Formats: sequence, C-alpha cells, structure tokens
Amino acid sequence: MSAPLHLSLCYAACDADTLTEAHLRSAARAAFEAMGWRAALSAHRWEPQGLSLMLVADEATLILHTWPELGCVLADLMLLTGGDAEALMRAFGEHAALPGAAVHRSVRGGT
Repeated sequence: MSAPLHLSLCYAACDADTLTEAHLRSAARAAFEAMGWRAALSAHRWEPQGLSLMLVADEATLILHTWPELGCVLADLMLLTGGDAEALMRAFGEHAALPGAAVHRSVRGGT
C-alpha cells in the first residue's frame, strides 16, 4: 500500500455564489462520484459567515473551509489509497467553478 498523500489547495478570488454550502456540497459530491467513490458528508456553518465541509470515503478525506469575506476556500485532501489526487481536485475545481489554486503536496508516512 502506498503512503497517504496530502494536498492543500488555496482558492482565492472566489465569487460569493461559489462559496455557498449547497454549491460546495454538490461540487464535492460530484468530484467523489467522478472517481467512483461514495462519501459521507458533514457540514458546519460559522457565524457570522463561513463553512467547514467534510467528505469521508474509504479512499480519501476532503475538508473544505471557506472565508467568504476574503473570497477564499482552503481544501485539504488526504488520499488514503492509490487514487489520482490531482484528478479529484481538478474535478472538484471544475464542478465548483473555482479559480486555479495554489497547491502544496506532501507524502505522509509509509514507504
């Protein structure tokens, strides 16, 4: 089994309509379905604004945090099996209609 891969992506200059819970839920689910994965989803709304959304599947975990006042989404992906992390995040970005992201990639543990 390969070591888990962690990607952190920061999407900046996002339009407010792309930062809604309904929009991000739909985009994240569509990206996981495009990979053939089923995920449980949980969300928490922050006051006065913002959202944390988590999708958990056997293959990966995706956590999204939004800062609407900054037009920003931070996405953390932990790929637990040998899937294509870049394809998943590309699908998410396309479904969510988010601008290009700054990406940090690291391998966690294992060999």
